[in-house]
Amino acid sequence: MVLVGALLHWAGQETGAMFIALALMCAFLNPLQVDDERARLLRLRAIKFGCYGSFAVLVAATYAVPILDGDTRWVTQPNFIMQRCGMWDAFVITFAVAQLLFWFWSYRDGVVATPVTGWRRVVQMCMTGR
Repeated sequence: MVLVGALLHWAGQETGAMFIALALMCAFLNPLQVDDERARLLRLRAIKFGCYGSFAVLVAATYAVPILDGDTRWVTQPNFIMQRCGMWDAFVITFAVAQLLFWFWSYRDGVVATPVTGWRRVVQMCMTGR
């Protein structure tokens, strides 16, 4: 671990982000089982929502980071161009969100459905009439 940290520090920030993004991509795209159609559909759905999530996070981060740093030049100077997040940042966020969603949805698929009880059952009866 120390060797990897020293290598990333020596290589620079962009190479470190690239290494993390490629490691996440390999972990996400590694097949769990051969020809598992449900896992393939979950992966496609997770990568789709990962792209949406990374877009939202990057747009929010573009405006939140300068505000949290106390930089108000974007308010006072009309021609000030904010620093954008990089391509590797987008890859890291996309595959991290996709991996977390895939794990969550895979876990939910394996959980045995329990009968609805209590207030949830009352709400279900009111909504459906059953």
